[in-house]
Amino acid sequence: GGVYLASSPPPPAAGDERECTAKPWVEAKAREAARRASAEHYHAQEAAKIDAEVAGFAAAAPGATVYAPVETVLERAAAPAAAAPAAPGPRVEPGAATFTLQQLTGDVSALPVDPGRRHLYLSDEDFHRVFGMSKASFGALAGWKQANLRRQASLF
Repeated sequence: GGVYLASSPPPPAAGDERECTAKPWVEAKAREAARRASAEHYHAQEAAKIDAEVAGFAAAAPGATVYAPVETVLERAAAPAAAAPAAPGPRVEPGAATFTLQQLTGDVSALPVDPGRRHLYLSDEDFHRVFGMSKASFGALAGWKQANLRRQASLF
């Protein structure tokens, strides 16, 4: 015999047909190795196809430089970029210009306003209609109250 721990089963005797507990692990490792070899074989076949295609192009045009059909980062960078949106002109100070509530609740990137203070670009009448108070009274409120009111009016 051999030495084995009392808590483990004794080793199988010669000719014993019982299944080894390591067999599933060994089989899983064998399947994994087979999958890996298959993937490597597939990639080698694909590389050979590309090489054959490039060789065919080279044979069709002797002396010409043949490049593999691979898109590179440099080719993407050289492509014309989408037109960037036009930058707005210089910003206007609040009070120097007024805008409607509709103009200020949407995307203000095209307007010459400070997006964080867009509520101050409302006319005094519109401001009172939206917030129910004057700009001075609004300025006296705590910051969190101002933020909540601006959020409710979609001027945030």
